[in-house]
Amino acid sequence: MTKRRLAFWVFMTLAIYALCIASGIVLKTQFPSVNDPVYGVFKDLIPFFIAIPAAWLGYCFSRRLVYLQQLRALWTQINSAVQACIQYTHSDSPTRETYGSVLTEMSAVIDEIRGAFKNIGEKPGNRGLFPFEEIKGIRQTVSDLGFGDKYDMKAAQNCRERVVEQWKKVQEPFLSEFDRQEPTYPSSPFRKR
Repeated sequence: MTKRRLAFWVFMTLAIYALCIASGIVLKTQFPSVNDPVYGVFKDLIPFFIAIPAAWLGYCFSRRLVYLQQLRALWTQINSAVQACIQYTHSDSPTRETYGSVLTEMSAVIDEIRGAFKNIGEKPGNRGLFPFEEIKGIRQTVSDLGFGDKYDMKAAQNCRERVVEQWKKVQEPFLSEFDRQEPTYPSSPFRKR
């Protein structure tokens, strides 16, 4: 469950709680007698008014945790595949097997992203747009670089620069899906003390 969807459901649940409280206040003012059956029924239903939205919130937070675990595993896989592409561009004369391995890893990452995210604007009859197009661009850049006689060190350096540039474009939007915080006790020589 994405951050946006979780926020929506938390807001809706709080709105239900607020509606229940407001209903209770209105019923108490309309039916002030302690023995009034309308207010009595409302009081009897209070445990359900509390338990059902609370159970729904528990379900929503559980789905969010599973989603975050899936994203962290996907992040690790993407990072590994992109680093393999960068390392490929450092090779003097990569083999067909290395070339195939790197491209296979990137293709697997692309399909894993499809499993984690819907395409943008995806509807029945409309495939939509891939959510992180730069990942496909990285694969194509390395694919164009080639191997063997086609491989050139100058082209490899240009390829590496394009891969790093595309990777940087993916990082911020992808990482914004996580609930990340600044560390309490960071260690950096560039930080003012």
